[in-house]
Amino acid sequence: MNQTKKINKEELRDVSFKNSDGSFSMENLRDRQRKLQLCILLTEHAAGMAKIVFNTIEGYREVKAAVWGATTKYILLTGGSFIPVESVASVSLEQKP
Repeated sequence: MNQTKKINKEELRDVSFKNSDGSFSMENLRDRQRKLQLCILLTEHAAGMAKIVFNTIEGYREVKAAVWGATTKYILLTGGSFIPVESVASVSLEQKP
């Protein structure tokens, strides 16, 4: 996951997602869900953007965007883009400069 290509959320429409390698423990999955919920709450109040690293057939990609919501299957970004949760490798909150 060291080599991630940064993309804009508008480019997500052209991405072919791939499931992560499955090496995540239940603790990692719970932590990722907790971070997603925190990103939703904080981005609603303009505290920052979420940095999401996810797996595609071309390799890992990174996008910074406001998270509008999350289900058990998808992360919904503002503007109508989405990322399958199974493809997500990491989620972190980026503070606005």
